[in-house]
Amino acid sequence: MASLSYDELLKQRLMYGTPEAIAERLDEYKEKLGISGVVLEMNYGGQIPYDRIVNSIRLLCEKVAPKFK
Repeated sequence: MASLSYDELLKQRLMYGTPEAIAERLDEYKEKLGISGVVLEMNYGGQIPYDRIVNSIRLLCEKVAPKFK
């Protein structure tokens, strides 16, 4: 990842945004790449406060994951 620019990382490797935006991106990956799962690194570098990480996980569990059952 060190060889990619920030813009390339945002387009190709990272997901961010509303639960709806994340679900759309995951659906694109599922259709294009045939993925059946993902690995999450919610706080790479440890710069995001704990409560925000917990909220992100809650949103993923409540609003994103049910769309892929």
